[in-house]
Amino acid sequence: DRLIEIYEALAAHGYREVGQEYLQNVLDTAKQLDAYDSGRIYYYLGEYQKAYLALDEARDKGGADSYLYLGRAYAATGDYNYASSVYNNYLSKQGPNAEIYNELGLCEMAKKEYQNALAAFQAGKQIEGNSLMQTLCFNEIVAYEYLEDYQQAEVLMNAYLQNCPPDKKTIEFMDQSLAESSREEDSAFSLNCSRSTKSSREAMFFGLKCCITSTTSDTVVPGTHSCLRTSGL
Repeated sequence: DRLIEIYEALAAHGYREVGQEYLQNVLDTAKQLDAYDSGRIYYYLGEYQKAYLALDEARDKGGADSYLYLGRAYAATGDYNYASSVYNNYLSKQGPNAEIYNELGLCEMAKKEYQNALAAFQAGKQIEGNSLMQTLCFNEIVAYEYLEDYQQAEVLMNAYLQNCPPDKKTIEFMDQSLAESSREEDSAFSLNCSRSTKSSREAMFFGLKCCITSTTSDTVVPGTHSCLRTSGL
C-alpha cells in the first residue's frame, strides 16, 4: 500500500510519469511481489491486460479492493460486461459495499444501461455510514438525467446543492447537459423527445448552472459521462 500511496502523491502533484517510473522500478527489482501487488502496479502503469490477469489470480487476497482493481482493469479495456460481473460476483459473495455499487453503476452507465446504473447507485446509498454518499448522490442525478427524468434530476440536484459545495464535476455535468441540448434539433436527444421537453430540460439545467457558477470560477470541458464520479483507489 505504501508503494501505491507514493505513486498517488506524485500523480496528484503533476508527477505521474515519475510515479510510473518508480512503480516500474519496483516491478523490475522486487524479488517477492505477489499477484495482488503486481496487478495493482500494472494497473497504474496502464498495462491493463497484465493487471487483470494478475488480479484475477489474487482476487480474494485484497478483499473489496482486489475486486475494485480487477473490475477497473477490465473496464479500462472496454470490457464493461466482465467488469460488471466482477462487481456482481463480489456483492453476491460478500454482501453490500458502497464502492462496489458505485463502480458497478459506472459500468452500467458505460453500457447505456441507465436503469441498472440507477439501481446500483441507489443500492449504495442504502448502506448507512458509507463514505461515498456524496459521490453516489451525484451519480444518481446523472443517471436520472440520462433516463430523461428531468424533474427528478432537478429535485435531487437542488437538494444536492444545498448540502454539497459546487465543484468541477457539478459544473461539468451542467455544461454537458446544456451542450447536448443545444446540439440536438427538433428530434431532441436522439431519443425523440418533444421540443417542449427539450426546452424544459435546457431551461432547468441552465438555471441550475447559473446558480452554481455564481459561486465558483472553475471551468470544465464537457465529455461523455465524464461528469460521473469514481470512488477512487
